[in-house]
Amino acid sequence: MKRTAFIIICLCIGIVLTGCEQPIYRGKDKDLFSAGTYSIIGSDRYGYTSTEIIEKDNYGRTLFYFYFRNLFFTDVTAFRSYMTGLCICQYSDAELVYFYEDVCTQVVPKEKCELSDFDVEKLKLNNDWNKPLEYSKMTTREYAPCYGMGREYDIRADARITVCVQDIFPQSVNYRIAKIYGDTDKNGKMLFLIRVCDLSYGWEDKYLKTYIMILNADCTYDEDTCIQEIDDVVNYFDEVHELKLRNGWRFE
Repeated sequence: MKRTAFIIICLCIGIVLTGCEQPIYRGKDKDLFSAGTYSIIGSDRYGYTSTEIIEKDNYGRTLFYFYFRNLFFTDVTAFRSYMTGLCICQYSDAELVYFYEDVCTQVVPKEKCELSDFDVEKLKLNNDWNKPLEYSKMTTREYAPCYGMGREYDIRADARITVCVQDIFPQSVNYRIAKIYGDTDKNGKMLFLIRVCDLSYGWEDKYLKTYIMILNADCTYDEDTCIQEIDDVVNYFDEVHELKLRNGWRFE
């Protein structure tokens, strides 16, 4: 009886402790999973993500496919929501993954497809393939959990984003604002991907505008630089990088 009670107590303690933290991804190649999920805003981590190694260079970099489901395409366009990312991970150790921020990924909106030789060579060139490792150019992140982004963003951000979008979007349209948290830099600045949906189409979302936005750690923002409209909702990495530069993002 005492042994049974002891086992129950241990189980309860374990449930409480694990409930306080988001579980780390336990699948194959957690470093590659982390590099892909930090690089692509909106990749779904609830069992829809996998990786496939293509090759490694002479210094340990890994070129790999990152198969994922995009959370912004899981409504009426679910059949198009499965995508393929071509990614390069620079390095990883027991706790951190290292990658070149905003230039380590190319995405194709198709499920498990091969990218062209041109895309592969361009990605390799931008990531110093077969050159000595340059840690000063790398961004580091802790291994990603199997859901969420490893930390909860400030809840005030939701209201600030809504206010900002309402200031630049016409009020004559009945719309809703969908947003996905992307990443946080070492100074606490937060990156979001935002889509404005026309509600006049009933249950079917019609996306009117797509934006990327950066908030400061205290959820304030610079009205002149914080938000930018994008046309390509799949490969927006150049625009994200430019937005980060304008808003003092910390690349490390």
